[in-house]
Amino acid sequence: GYVTKEDLDYAKRRASSAPLQITGAAYIEEYAQLFEYGFSIDDDRSIEGLKKLAQAMKKEGAKAVIQLTHAGRFAKIALKDFGVVYGPSEMQLKSPVEHTVLPMSKRKIQHVITQYADATRRAIQAGFDGIEISSAQRLLIQTFFSTFSNQRDDEYGNQNVENRSRFGIEVMAAVQKVIDEEAPADFILGFRGTPEETRGKEIGYSVEDFLYFVDRI
Repeated sequence: GYVTKEDLDYAKRRASSAPLQITGAAYIEEYAQLFEYGFSIDDDRSIEGLKKLAQAMKKEGAKAVIQLTHAGRFAKIALKDFGVVYGPSEMQLKSPVEHTVLPMSKRKIQHVITQYADATRRAIQAGFDGIEISSAQRLLIQTFFSTFSNQRDDEYGNQNVENRSRFGIEVMAAVQKVIDEEAPADFILGFRGTPEETRGKEIGYSVEDFLYFVDRI
């Protein structure tokens, strides 16, 4: 979960390759981990290594952005380590092994929103020029937005696009609040998303839905 010498060497070798550089997925809690050897931003102990990473990315003048991620039901490492993954609602899945996705309570939803805010604070303290919130392919925010994976019947449910957008919007609002209060004026807030979701003729959400989501954000 910590930045390694290999991570720093990789960043240094590529420091002049692009003026805007974005890390891979940094996980905001242990149940959020996407890649087995990815680094975390889930507690203050990670800040020291992340500072070195930001400095390595920026050493040739590039802007360094760290991607904040919760992999949700796609968190294969959480499944491997703890036997548990979370999502908007219960699902029975067979890959990579047969397992049940646990539905998130409202308390858990608020907990994750707070974790995104705390991770943003750590990114600022580590000296990154910005953060990117990922709502891309099968990650947690995206699965709340998808009618395929969101079968909730509360205010975060799939009854309408407004409810399906709610979790992502609340994450972005919490992150923006931390940026407004603690970040430099030119701090970057990025958003990464998958603009539509289809399975043959079935539509999880359309481009029009996604544009509504982005407009609300």
